[in-house]
Amino acid sequence: CRYYAPSVLLSLWSVGAYWRFLRGGPRSVRELAAALILLFHANHGAFAPVAAALAAHFIFDGARINPGAVPPRGKPWGRALLVAAAVLAFTLPFALYLQSGQHHGELSWREIRHHAEFYFRQVNKFVLPVLPWGILLALWRPPLRTLFGERGTDLRRTCRIAAWLIGMGFLFLTLGPLQRHFRYLIFLIPWLLLIEAALLRALFHRSWALGVAALLLFVLTDLHYTGPSALAAQIPALRSRLSSPDAKPRALILELAGELT
Repeated sequence: CRYYAPSVLLSLWSVGAYWRFLRGGPRSVRELAAALILLFHANHGAFAPVAAALAAHFIFDGARINPGAVPPRGKPWGRALLVAAAVLAFTLPFALYLQSGQHHGELSWREIRHHAEFYFRQVNKFVLPVLPWGILLALWRPPLRTLFGERGTDLRRTCRIAAWLIGMGFLFLTLGPLQRHFRYLIFLIPWLLLIEAALLRALFHRSWALGVAALLLFVLTDLHYTGPSALAAQIPALRSRLSSPDAKPRALILELAGELT
């Protein structure tokens, strides 16, 4: 309650404030600074990748978005420096006092690989079925052209921000913390679910029956996770490498109902 739920709210607010900041909205400098400062004090593990993602987007893309909307009183880079100064003033002293780096592990290829594998499995199993969507998109490419909006539209611009957030988030989780936990993913889950919503929307537009079938498959079973393992287990050379070669499909939502009752 103290760390993770607020990190979802405040990271979403930070992105909304950043979008208004790019558009030169009134009081957007103060709003963005306040959102980022509060995010740091709620969960500085989520603050680091969110702030890095917004900074990277601004440097490489954001400063060119709708420059005509920026008020004459301030240019994009000047306003960005005001935000950075305010955020640093209210976070850096506490980061030093709290010794935020104490939870950073020894950087090794083995740990990086284990972190990356863990978070891929967690996302693929519980949040966004990466493997089935990847296979479907590889075989059915037309939706990719309009899935995230046409070039130059607000949808495409916001998707670029989301891509920076997800990329920086996974980079931080892979390289930063000593430990790995599903709860560390919480602040990224809204963005991953928005991607799945866009994918399902494209599927429903193409075929209502196919969309319903995919939705039921993902909601009622974990076949998207256990299926590839079950197939690989039939190959002797691969079976010995599987952590759970006898994995069987499960109805996680029914198990949840059983636990609740």
